[in-house]
Amino acid sequence: MNSSLEAHLIDYLRYRLSINAGYISSHEFESARDWILQNKDKRYNVDTVTRTWRKLRESGKVETVEQKLPGSKQMTWKIVYIKHNTPHRLRLR
Repeated sequence: MNSSLEAHLIDYLRYRLSINAGYISSHEFESARDWILQNKDKRYNVDTVTRTWRKLRESGKVETVEQKLPGSKQMTWKIVYIKHNTPHRLRLR
């Protein structure tokens, strides 16, 4: 898995939480890809973003609750928690 994409996707999820959009649906990964391209100047395939999303949930870096919203055919997740990662390159001497 591409660790830079993982970091970019976590930034996107934090952005969504900052605008009180605590849910993400399966059709919104195109928006995630576009946001990463616009803000991080990196181009990724939607399938790669979707795969990274699954890996983040499976590894526990992002905790979610699956929810089926009324009238929606898409899978929706409520973002419960995003694990805080401290960069390892910041070391005191």
